Amino acid sequence: MAEGIAFELVTGVLGKLGSALGDEIGLLRSFKDDADDLRSNFSAIQAVLLDAEERSSAGKESHALRDWLRKLKDAAYDADDLLDEIRTQQQYPEVQNHQHQPAGKVKMAHRMKALREKIGKIAKQRHDFGLAEAGPLGQAEFKRPETFSVVDEKTIVGRDGDKEEIVNLLLETNSDHDVSVIPIVGLGGLGKTTLAQLAYNDERVTDELVTGQKRFDLRVWVCVSTDFHMKTIAKPVISAAGENCALDNSDAAASCLVRIFSQKRFLLVLDDVWNEDQNKWKELNVVFKNSKKGSKVLVTTRSEKVAEIMKTVKPHRVKGLSDDDCWTLFKRRVFDDGEENYYPSLVAIGKQIVKKCGGVPLAANALGSMMRFKSRTEDAWSAIRDSEIWSLKEEKTIYHR
Repeated sequence: MAEGIAFELVTGVLGKLGSALGDEIGLLRSFKDDADDLRSNFSAIQAVLLDAEERSSAGKESHALRDWLRKLKDAAYDADDLLDEIRTQQQYPEVQNHQHQPAGKVKMAHRMKALREKIGKIAKQRHDFGLAEAGPLGQAEFKRPETFSVVDEKTIVGRDGDKEEIVNLLLETNSDHDVSVIPIVGLGGLGKTTLAQLAYNDERVTDELVTGQKRFDLRVWVCVSTDFHMKTIAKPVISAAGENCALDNSDAAASCLVRIFSQKRFLLVLDDVWNEDQNKWKELNVVFKNSKKGSKVLVTTRSEKVAEIMKTVKPHRVKGLSDDDCWTLFKRRVFDDGEENYYPSLVAIGKQIVKKCGGVPLAANALGSMMRFKSRTEDAWSAIRDSEIWSLKEEKTIYHR
């Protein structure tokens, strides 16, 4: 599972690179060749990470893979930090000391060059392991899978309190803002999307008011990911509203959205927002100008900056699940109902494995799926518990960053 962390981290960096290059960030244009090279090498690395995960989980070449993955993760974090700095300098140039800007750009150029060389070396080293490629991944393909509003509540554990807090915010009618923006923020795999799904489908949100009117005239779910553009958001809104609009350009999309949201109380979910460009949010916010008071925008994001830019209320920060809740998720994936009673020794080992998930439900579910097909012997399960892949958790990971 630790390699899965590397996969998510690399995917996130690719998303930021794609977004930055697509938006033509001024400062990044100075390093376009470096950025293009970084994206190419990160894409090549990403293509073999799933095979690396499978091999390391099986205990094959674990020492070599561990060293390679550690180097990769360190470099990916460096890339992530550098991209954030570039974005900040472009958006908030006033925070820079103008007397030192030339020196700062030279220093950044050196950092970008060093990073490019480091990633290039790591990308070449992937050949040393004979890792199978999942295939070339383009800009549209390295985005996370599309999410939907539908959720099976019976499969969710440990989120009742979080759900109540979000639902209460959605039902709030005394806000100072006509449109309230509620960010759900947290690290990857904690269940931000699941929490949004639970609140979006809660009967108190979907039911009619005593007046016979619906609480929200329009409810729309939009999976944004790295593609935070007017037309991307307009398509599902137009579909949900039953409208027919031309989307020839962003201006046409914005005009259509203004008309759809006008005189409506709406609930709009923007799931998995990565783009930290404040101007993008300001452009979208304009289309809500004629909507009814009580409208809500529910945002899920890993980025604290996104949450701060978009919020009108204090962001809801999602925390990890308890070990007991993680065990429940893990157990459901591994055993059929009640089957764990026949394997008391594996239950004990399984609970030790679950503690290594760090409260992350995605990790508990994925581990459970993997363990379902492992031999049901103490030796096999103990080997996973004691595997060196867990030592990567002692390093800086996406879950503990």
